[in-house]
Amino acid sequence: MRCFTLIEVIVALAILGLSLVALLSLSNHSQQRLMKARDRWNHMHMIAQGAEYYLLQPTEDPPYISTDFFDYPGYVLNFKYQDAEGLPDQLNQLANQEPLRCLVLELFRSSDNQVVEHLTIDRINYGESQ
Repeated sequence: MRCFTLIEVIVALAILGLSLVALLSLSNHSQQRLMKARDRWNHMHMIAQGAEYYLLQPTEDPPYISTDFFDYPGYVLNFKYQDAEGLPDQLNQLANQEPLRCLVLELFRSSDNQVVEHLTIDRINYGESQ
């Protein structure tokens, strides 16, 4: 019957320890990426809910979004309309056509007043001139 020497046992434990450290490191990075993806999904869900609200409003000056529709404590959704950028002039100067506009949404975290997500949506205004 053959016994293991002390050096063989130490080498085997070192290999086992290194593999455990690598496995735990991989697990930790995976968990961090999963949490970041979940937060990003939540932010996109919040901003999409706000986009739906503002795009369904008949004017570009709607009332502020209520907590009945956007009930996310700790977050504030700001919006503004601006002229569409990067379009050729002939598209914006057609007869009897409203100007092409963009809805710009920014989701702020209240705790540090930092923009966590933003979204720009092109919109054709079919209503009265503003």
